Amino acid sequence: MKPDSPYIDIDPYDRAAFTVSGFLHTRETTMNISPTDKGNLNDGSGIETVSFIVQTYRIPDLGDVIMLQRIDKRGATRIAIPPKVAEAIARQRESLGTQTRRAHGKAQAPRLRQLAAERKAAGIPPAFLSNKGPKRRKKGKTK
Repeated sequence: MKPDSPYIDIDPYDRAAFTVSGFLHTRETTMNISPTDKGNLNDGSGIETVSFIVQTYRIPDLGDVIMLQRIDKRGATRIAIPPKVAEAIARQRESLGTQTRRAHGKAQAPRLRQLAAERKAAGIPPAFLSNKGPKRRKKGKTK
């Protein structure tokens, strides 16, 4: 707050939290990440546990707002992630999933081709050509 101002300066996080209150939201999720956790990326904070609190709000016609808090021994950092940034994060995550599936499929392709050739040599028809699918009722017949 400025010394001569009668107005209170509101933190951008608090302003965003007030704005999104009342909209559809998830429960807060709290995660305590310790340096010994598998997959923990050392963020340069040393050997200490860091807590994260995450909550997502869905605002019609705008998108999702992610409220993120990071708490360590030095204090808390609070960020309201706007819908466009949340969408970019979701797109990037989806892209990585697609890339992973594609790479896994390419790695499996030679083995699957070999299995198909062995089944063909043994006279076993491919599953999509077998007649073992669900039996369909003929029109006009009832039980």
